[in-house]
Amino acid sequence: MIEFFSKLLIGGWQALSVRLNLQWKILLLVAVSMSLILFTSSYLHTVRTRAVIEKDHYDNVIGQTLVLMNRISEYDYFSSLEDLQQEMQLVAGSRPDFKQIDVYQNSADGPQLLATTAPGAPELSSLSNNGNSVATQPRAGFRSSEITRNNSDYWLIRADITSPQHSGFIEALVLKSPHNQLVGSLRREYNLVLFGALLTSVGLLYLLFSYFFRRPVKEILQAMTETRGGSLLARAPVRRDDELGAIAQGFNQLMDVIAERSREREDLLHQISDLNNELLKKVEVATSELRAANADLIRTQQRLACSERMAAIGQVTASLAHEIGTPLNAVAGHLQLLDRNHRDAPDTQRRLKIINAQLGIIVQTVKSLLERTHPTQDNVRTNRHQHCGPGPGTAGRTNARVTEY
Repeated sequence: MIEFFSKLLIGGWQALSVRLNLQWKILLLVAVSMSLILFTSSYLHTVRTRAVIEKDHYDNVIGQTLVLMNRISEYDYFSSLEDLQQEMQLVAGSRPDFKQIDVYQNSADGPQLLATTAPGAPELSSLSNNGNSVATQPRAGFRSSEITRNNSDYWLIRADITSPQHSGFIEALVLKSPHNQLVGSLRREYNLVLFGALLTSVGLLYLLFSYFFRRPVKEILQAMTETRGGSLLARAPVRRDDELGAIAQGFNQLMDVIAERSREREDLLHQISDLNNELLKKVEVATSELRAANADLIRTQQRLACSERMAAIGQVTASLAHEIGTPLNAVAGHLQLLDRNHRDAPDTQRRLKIINAQLGIIVQTVKSLLERTHPTQDNVRTNRHQHCGPGPGTAGRTNARVTEY
């Protein structure tokens, strides 16, 4: 059960601490502290007031009893019981706190009751012999004790009476707290004043707290909110030279440093942007040069491949011209021999001319092919761009061999 209530109190305090801001927490703390002081002061005031009133009441009771004792002794009311009874009733009627007054006369047989204000009630002498009572002796001839009767506290006061003719004593039963209503009224008035002072103090504290704390804190929080939104020009006004003023001044100095760092960062970003642009331009130039170099390389590779192909074709053509030229030379030789041996044969001469004409066509065709695959030195550059042909090779030798007949 105790653990449950402790958890409940802790949870309630945590929820309260979440909902209340710092201002209300301080006000609540002050209010609770002042309330404790108020209750303590009210309790001490009540106790002290009750003690003072009780002492005054006790002294008044002692004085009233002393007056009654002196009147009985001075006027010797022991001889006039009617006057004694009248005097006792006068005191009991004017003082409601005197619940019972008994007057005793000393005799040889012991104290004898002469008069009482409460006929039929037990004699007070029997109460004075009670061992539970605490007796005190405020002055000579007096004795008082405290007793409890019918759930009420009483003083039992005894005063000795001496006169030239008689002796005896008087006992009075006095209620201790007849002024409870007065004490309660004083307590209510005192508590009302304290409660009004508490409310006034809390109200003044709230106003002072709002003026000296809440307003500067709101301004600092507003500046923080603007800064969080991206404004580096937000500043908190420094209104006083205290802790909150120091916090606002420190916040402003921090914002100045942040703004300076931001400007430096912007400058660095601009410099980096300029360097990036310059680097991009250099990269573009290098890329263009590289592309041109790659294009030249590709063209060179293409020309080299074309030259290799043309060289291969030239070699094949030269080999073909050599293979064709050899039998043609042999045929041409035999034709020359036939021409010398048959000069007188017209038909043979006609046929030899036809054969020589056809051989000339073949030789011209072979020469034309060799010229396309093996250009001369003057046409090498032009033909290289047109045909990717290699330089002069074995075409001279082939031409020589073809034209030998």
